[in-house]
Amino acid sequence: MPTLNEIPEEFRLNYFMGDIVISDSFAEHEARVMWNTLRTAELVRGRRPEMFGRLLPGLHEAFVSPRVPKELREIAVSLIETTRKWHSYRRDLVHNLLTVGWGRDDDVHSALGKHPPRPMREIVKCAEGLRTSGYRLRGLCIITPYWIGGTGDGWDDAEGLRSWTRVAMGHIADVPRSILGTEGPAPEPPGGWDAIVAAANTQREADDARLDDYQIEINQGDKG
Repeated sequence: MPTLNEIPEEFRLNYFMGDIVISDSFAEHEARVMWNTLRTAELVRGRRPEMFGRLLPGLHEAFVSPRVPKELREIAVSLIETTRKWHSYRRDLVHNLLTVGWGRDDDVHSALGKHPPRPMREIVKCAEGLRTSGYRLRGLCIITPYWIGGTGDGWDDAEGLRSWTRVAMGHIADVPRSILGTEGPAPEPPGGWDAIVAAANTQREADDARLDDYQIEINQGDKG
């Protein structure tokens, strides 16, 4: 993403305010996907909250359940708290700051004059925090099913799952147009990713074979 100095001064406020809104929506979408995953595992119940700020406490409550392994719980709880912080910060910035002044440090001023000016760099930092939270939530969505007894979403690459675990932990590589975890240690579900992926692939092959058999029976029935 562009840095503060790469955006012309007259466009900075609109650009980075828009970045905040887009990044917040992205993080909210990933949190909603996470809720659906937890609902399938019966770790959350009832209607999903409509507001992002009310959705996050529900996710936190689900991940502190005794059914969630300690290693996953620690990743999730830290991430949810970080996301809550940036979402709250976004609300203050977007709702309170409506115009920009070109004084020292590119201070951003409230149009109504009710709030103190904030440096433009705070807006940039908030957008980056929300975008990173969205990436981390996506990683959490991918790895969580394997930790709580599910089969995931068809991932057949143990290294990919290790990378997504690092992403969920906040260790994200600086690679353009890609979401990848950095090299380093990361917890794995009981049995390890290699065994889990091998079992999932075996099950998938068996399911595909059964579907082929059903299709043959259907075709033979049509001919009869």
